[in-house]
Amino acid sequence: MGLARYRQPLELQVRPPQRQKREGDQVHAHTAQMDDLVLVALPTAVTCTDLFVQFALTEWSLLEMRGEVTQAARELVNAAVAKNDPRAPRFLTVRLSLAGGNLTIEVDDGQINWRELPLPGGLSAEAVQLPRRGRQRKPALPEPPVDEAPSDVDPDVIRRVFAALSRSVEPE
Repeated sequence: MGLARYRQPLELQVRPPQRQKREGDQVHAHTAQMDDLVLVALPTAVTCTDLFVQFALTEWSLLEMRGEVTQAARELVNAAVAKNDPRAPRFLTVRLSLAGGNLTIEVDDGQINWRELPLPGGLSAEAVQLPRRGRQRKPALPEPPVDEAPSDVDPDVIRRVFAALSRSVEPE
């Protein structure tokens, strides 16, 4: 039985593109930012989704949307978890994306369900400030002190311990 139960083909339904906006007479389908997370479709996925939403909205400087985005994401994930068999859980993908004047929340568990929420104040996805990560250097390890006092360990004892350890790893 083992892995065989996980090799069942998934029926994927592809949804039509929903990320289009009109500017004058032109149609744009540009996604400015996207982030996703793959989870096991169990009740813990709801809490992980909450943390994921908070992280993504913090990165995108859209914390004012946290309440409604979290609520919509929770509803979508709860629906996916409810129809899942906990004895043979499947994976689900939670995806947040910014396009046009909307933030889209998608949950894909073999079938894609989504909600689109308008960005606050008529903001467009291209105007959302995305995270800037500067180059971070790791702090250098401190150099050991040069004038350290000699230890009280007898070098002969160290040689005997090393010799005994070396003999113990030789094949018999």
